[in-house]
Amino acid sequence: MTGNQSKYNSSELLAHHPFAHLVLQGAVKITASIQAKDAAFKGDVEYKRDPTQAEFYYITVGASLAHFLSTCQQLEHCVLYFSSFSPTAKMKRAGIAKHSYLLYCIENYIIRTQSFYDRLLRFIDKVFCLYNPSRLISHELIIGNTHVKHTKVPTKIKTLRKLIKGYYRDRNEIMHENQYLEDDLLRLEGYTILSTDSPYKDDKYFKLRIKSLTRQIIKGKTGEFTKVNKKIFITVAELFKTLSPLYDEKRKELESIHGRIEVLVENQENR
Repeated sequence: MTGNQSKYNSSELLAHHPFAHLVLQGAVKITASIQAKDAAFKGDVEYKRDPTQAEFYYITVGASLAHFLSTCQQLEHCVLYFSSFSPTAKMKRAGIAKHSYLLYCIENYIIRTQSFYDRLLRFIDKVFCLYNPSRLISHELIIGNTHVKHTKVPTKIKTLRKLIKGYYRDRNEIMHENQYLEDDLLRLEGYTILSTDSPYKDDKYFKLRIKSLTRQIIKGKTGEFTKVNKKIFITVAELFKTLSPLYDEKRKELESIHGRIEVLVENQENR
């Protein structure tokens, strides 16, 4: 771990990283200064005038970072959902039992790890001003880019990819073949079915066994996913530290060509 980056072990702390704060603050101020009236909460922002290239850089990098950080938050939320299952009567009638809920949470986390990585690559594309079409952006395209590969960024990207590599095959199977398969979950599903309509229906010891297995699955996956999340966030903080001077260099270059951004100059003078 590099320097004090190890303290950024949650999505909330990561959002307050100096680099993240700088990027988001600049994007918000510029967007607010040029957006059309009543356009603040629209999906496609409308502007009073076209942004300059420098302004466009601030805005697109900020928007991309916001989307990326939201995925980091979702990785944490996936863990919290494990312990918050309170089925309504309607959910029970629909057949939503504990095992199906846990399966949903696990699959959701696995899929989110790939969303996390995809958005990370798009964010890096924006920082380096590469302008690749989103649908074509890939690991190989980013780390193979001339501007990127001569920095320390590829090393951090590869570390992050390694942290979630174990879920890649599971994600593809979930998306394209079948549901997530794990012995404990399959066992819990079988026990749940037996407990609803069989000689075990009123067996209190059988029900205790179901509760014990449920707690075991929740504890195991909560511990596993929390550990992965913390490692991911700490590595992202290290990546932010690496990207910071590269971002500064690019925005200063664009401002030297297209002019300084008044709203940012005003804020600096008012400090």
